Amino acid sequence: MGHLERFSPAFAKALRYVKDPMFIEAQRVSMFTGRSADIDVIMDLMIHDIDLVLSIAEGKVTDVRAQGTPVVTDKIDVANARIQFESGCVASLTASRASKRKERTFKIFQKDRYFDLDLLKGRMTAFTRGNNGSVQLEEYQAERLDPVKDELKEFVRAIQEKRQPQVEGKHGLKALVLANLIREAIEKNLAERRASEAL
Repeated sequence: MGHLERFSPAFAKALRYVKDPMFIEAQRVSMFTGRSADIDVIMDLMIHDIDLVLSIAEGKVTDVRAQGTPVVTDKIDVANARIQFESGCVASLTASRASKRKERTFKIFQKDRYFDLDLLKGRMTAFTRGNNGSVQLEEYQAERLDPVKDELKEFVRAIQEKRQPQVEGKHGLKALVLANLIREAIEKNLAERRASEAL
């Protein structure tokens, strides 16, 4: 499905310990390159974090709130979404292609544990509270980063072994449905703002 971040070594490392996340925060920002100017930032950048959130948050989506605006194109270039799940988990996603820096961070908060992932550098830092109130620190740095190659190898293996790939079509569809809900919420807010400005 092209959801490369599933093959991020930092995310894969954290996934072993993720259990009942309560809050997720993702930042995916970059400079405007002119690439993918025919689609909005939700489909261009945020879709990857949407997929990651859906892979770890349990239950159905119960509420979607979002804000965004065009900046460098006539599409939505900056967006923030707040997604709530029936499990109580809340995800806050920010995507921008009008930034002066490139950043791919993903943070997961759960009872007694916090994961800080730098997907761009393949780094994971985990903070775990011990029984005596102490905090244990675990750090992981990937030796190599090649999610495109890893995704293609997984696809070939799935064919050879006659099994479903790690990221199935249904996962892509779920991410697309949620991305459309986020876009609709933003477009509704933009329309309301324009209407109030016209008064």
